[in-house]
Amino acid sequence: MLLSNNWFLFSALSGSQALLDLRLTGTPSGNILSGGQIISSSNSNATSGGIGYAVEALMNKLVDPVSGVITRENKTLDSRNKDFTDRIDQLDKLLTSKRTRLETQFANLESVLAGLQSQQAALGQIQNISASK
Repeated sequence: MLLSNNWFLFSALSGSQALLDLRLTGTPSGNILSGGQIISSSNSNATSGGIGYAVEALMNKLVDPVSGVITRENKTLDSRNKDFTDRIDQLDKLLTSKRTRLETQFANLESVLAGLQSQQAALGQIQNISASK
């Protein structure tokens, strides 16, 4: 829900069902925000609980600790957070293995380079010996 120029503008946020659960629709007309009926005029007597009962039922639908909209949204966010954490752990393991592989390759390269430099020095000595004869 956004407040802009003394008007309330409602829009769904990340696929949230809160607007539907509150039965709010669109933008206000003047100072009136329209929405669906909470209870019909035929069942607004004392046996059905009246408007207070209906509002309480709708609020419970939002905040119910087992199946409320807020609880479902929290569970969804927790699940996505866990998925992201798992993916980060997988990527950390992948990076660690690649780093280890590259460090091993670099050490082998250093060893091969040292061997080649030793051979170059030996060839240089052989060339000096044959040149001095």
